[in-house]
Amino acid sequence: ALYINHERGNSALLARRQGYEDALKEVSSDTLVDELEIDPTMEDIQSYLDSALINCSSYESILLGGSRFLEEVSSALQSNGCSSDDTLFGSFDTGAATYAQIATGKLAFTVSQQSHLQAALSVVFAATYATTGKRLARSSEGEFGVWLSGPQIINLRNLPTDTLQTCEASAFPVCPNEMD
Repeated sequence: ALYINHERGNSALLARRQGYEDALKEVSSDTLVDELEIDPTMEDIQSYLDSALINCSSYESILLGGSRFLEEVSSALQSNGCSSDDTLFGSFDTGAATYAQIATGKLAFTVSQQSHLQAALSVVFAATYATTGKRLARSSEGEFGVWLSGPQIINLRNLPTDTLQTCEASAFPVCPNEMD
């Protein structure tokens, strides 16, 4: 397995790597996770990745610590002959480029953290209440309730529609009830 870290010393990215390694070791205790660091100050990141990923087909899975260099890593994998049939390629974070990579089969999945880290559900709930006066059912935790959210896996089966992506990018102003 390979973990691609785009920001040396970032404790969140190191925690992602550790979680990746721990999860893989639950499946196979002898799994090794190599790490490839990308220095964002490099002049020619694409050439570096093309060279560094020349043996990408030797990995069963590759996880990118964030989507910052998603296009470059995807291009390097493709130019080195690594396909989604041979290597499971995943990432963290969402956005138009990430969704496009999933839709075209270049990326198997991404981990959406927006709901957890940026409180998107709170924004949705507040916008719903402000625009419609409606709210979720009350709970014993308070007038508006406590609603836990967390990271979720986004893949081809649950890829957000164009409408939902537009609403998400606009911080969920009044959006249609149907997100088709």
